Amino acid sequence: MQAALRTLGLPANDAYVDEIMRQYDANRDGSVDFGEFRRYVAAKEAAIRAAFAALDVDADGEVSQAELTMAMRRAGCALQGQDLPKLAGVCRSGYP
Repeated sequence: MQAALRTLGLPANDAYVDEIMRQYDANRDGSVDFGEFRRYVAAKEAAIRAAFAALDVDADGEVSQAELTMAMRRAGCALQGQDLPKLAGVCRSGYP
């Protein structure tokens, strides 16, 4: 389970794994079968889509630099200098 979570870029510590098992091991057999795993991934995907929709103010399917700046300001994060272009690059590629 921990290796799969790391592959997905998710936390792989014991507490997180325990929480996943509590939430998604529906039949309580001590493992997560494919159907249970699909429900977990679907829940995460729904959360990611909701987060993206909150950032994509004009609903054009892209988060612009202006939308990202606005979201960061709402979150109380003041970006300086090259911070915003770097953050936008991470959002585009998934890597710094």
